[in-house]
Amino acid sequence: MIELSFDHGPYPSEAMLDGVRAIQDADEARLFMLETLDEIRDLMPYMGITRIDRENDFDKPIAEITLTTGGWSGCEDLIEAMNSTVVIGMMWHSKWERGGRFTYEVPLRCTE
Repeated sequence: MIELSFDHGPYPSEAMLDGVRAIQDADEARLFMLETLDEIRDLMPYMGITRIDRENDFDKPIAEITLTTGGWSGCEDLIEAMNSTVVIGMMWHSKWERGGRFTYEVPLRCTE
């Protein structure tokens, strides 16, 4: 479990960012994306987080999670750490849009 710690108000600490960067397996990544981000939502007021549960193009259940930075550097630091991982950044990151909008498709089953 990643320790949620912040510097200077709602900015994620380097220890927290290092914990995110250290995520290596899908189960740990899924826990972060589906549970820890809910906690972060309350602690980082400038980050927009939305989740829609749906089926992907292969009829598999996923959570479509969209993060919006609003140009705030604390949010961008967290997303940079997330995208540096193989599972979150390479396997689940599905779309980037101008304005700091990042979308991830997170499988809801461990076998996905």
